[in-house]
Amino acid sequence: MPSEKDRTESQESRKALVLVVDDHQLSRELLKAYLSAGGYDTIEAKNGEEALEELAEHSPDLVLLDIIMPVINGYEVCRRIKENQKTTLLPVIMVTGLDDFEAKMKALTLGADDYINKPINEKELLMRVKNHLRIKQLTDRLENAENIIMTLVRILEAKDPYTRGHSERVARHAQRLATAVGMAEERLEILQRAALLHDV
Repeated sequence: MPSEKDRTESQESRKALVLVVDDHQLSRELLKAYLSAGGYDTIEAKNGEEALEELAEHSPDLVLLDIIMPVINGYEVCRRIKENQKTTLLPVIMVTGLDDFEAKMKALTLGADDYINKPINEKELLMRVKNHLRIKQLTDRLENAENIIMTLVRILEAKDPYTRGHSERVARHAQRLATAVGMAEERLEILQRAALLHDV
């Protein structure tokens, strides 16, 4: 059975997979050529509906997403990615010909991580992709570390039938109390994690 270290090294050694979404074939081909030259693997979709299907099937590491597309536009695809708990941390870079401040603000409001205007500069694209993938890799490592810690908590509690479920009960009570005093939503998750780990 592979160790956590082996799995981490395997993830780091494989090429990152980028989903390229654009309704214009020439734009997709250009982006794929730039990404391939930069050492990335790519998959593609020509509209928002196909993009969501590719996301579900392939779990890419990053999405390059056009805004104006048939079937489902880029705004809606971005919204769905960011509202889905499984993909909320997936980096989304909007790549569009819309040179419009309002369009940019709408994309960022919906959760887009970055915004690049066409025509694309290859060096700028690759640098932004690299930076967002580095952040994703760090986030993935933190998530793996958290999963390991939670497993340790459950192992500790499983040894004693009197303490089984204790950390979850403390976390539930802490969340109820925090909600009652009006703690901000984004801080509740931090509180819950801290409560689960209070005996560790």
